[in-house]
Amino acid sequence: MQSTLRILLVFLLFLVLVDAQYRMMVNYGPAWRQKMWRKTRVAAPAYAENGDNGLMDILSN
Repeated sequence: MQSTLRILLVFLLFLVLVDAQYRMMVNYGPAWRQKMWRKTRVAAPAYAENGDNGLMDILSN
């Protein structure tokens, strides 16, 4: 009984965290990660496509 309660509690916590992240995404758009993790390295600009990331890596090295 206790194990099922623990699993339910973890599942509810997971749902709350996912909901909070989704709300951040809706509110801030592509820059929500930088608002959450301010100390991390700034990612490629939001307008850059996925194909441009390899070029950005080459340029940064």
